Amino acid sequence: MPNIIAVMNKKIRPLSIGNVGSPGGPGPPGNGGVDEFNVSIKVIIRGRG
Repeated sequence: MPNIIAVMNKKIRPLSIGNVGSPGGPGPPGNGGVDEFNVSIKVIIRGRG
Protein backbone atom coordinates (compact mmCIF):
# COMPACT_ATOMS: atom_id res chain seq x y z
CA MET A 1 0.00 0.00 0.00
CA PRO A 2 2.65 2.62 0.93
CA ASN A 3 4.47 1.95 -2.34
CA ILE A 4 1.34 2.66 -4.39
CA ILE A 5 0.69 5.88 -2.46
CA ALA A 6 4.26 7.03 -3.08
CA VAL A 7 3.90 6.44 -6.84
CA MET A 8 0.60 8.31 -6.89
CA ASN A 9 2.10 11.25 -4.98
CA LYS A 10 4.98 11.52 -7.45
CA LYS A 11 2.55 11.54 -10.38
CA ILE A 12 0.16 13.97 -8.69
CA ARG A 13 2.85 16.54 -7.85
CA PRO A 14 3.26 17.73 -11.48
CA LEU A 15 -0.48 17.33 -11.95
CA SER A 16 -1.24 19.66 -9.04
CA ILE A 17 1.08 22.28 -10.59
CA GLY A 18 -0.99 22.19 -13.80
CA ASN A 19 -4.35 21.97 -12.01
CA VAL A 20 -4.32 24.13 -8.90
CA GLY A 21 -7.98 23.30 -8.28
CA SER A 22 -7.59 19.51 -8.01
CA PRO A 23 -5.00 18.57 -5.35
CA GLY A 24 -6.63 15.15 -4.91
CA GLY A 25 -5.81 14.01 -8.43
CA PRO A 26 -9.11 12.97 -10.08
CA GLY A 27 -10.80 16.33 -10.40
CA PRO A 28 -12.06 18.72 -13.08
CA PRO A 29 -10.18 18.34 -16.39
CA GLY A 30 -7.55 21.03 -16.80
CA ASN A 31 -4.15 21.25 -18.49
CA GLY A 32 -3.76 17.57 -19.39
CA GLY A 33 -4.29 16.64 -15.75
CA VAL A 34 -6.57 13.70 -16.61
CA ASP A 35 -3.94 12.20 -18.91
CA GLU A 36 -1.29 12.43 -16.20
CA PHE A 37 -3.54 10.73 -13.66
CA ASN A 38 -4.50 7.97 -16.10
CA VAL A 39 -0.82 7.22 -16.71
CA SER A 40 -0.24 6.91 -12.96
CA ILE A 41 -3.22 4.52 -12.65
CA LYS A 42 -1.84 2.35 -15.49
CA VAL A 43 1.56 2.19 -13.80
CA ILE A 44 -0.05 1.12 -10.51
CA ILE A 45 -2.14 -1.56 -12.25
CA ARG A 46 0.92 -2.93 -14.05
CA GLY A 47 2.85 -3.07 -10.79
CA ARG A 48 0.08 -5.01 -9.05
CA GLY A 49 -0.68 -7.28 -12.00
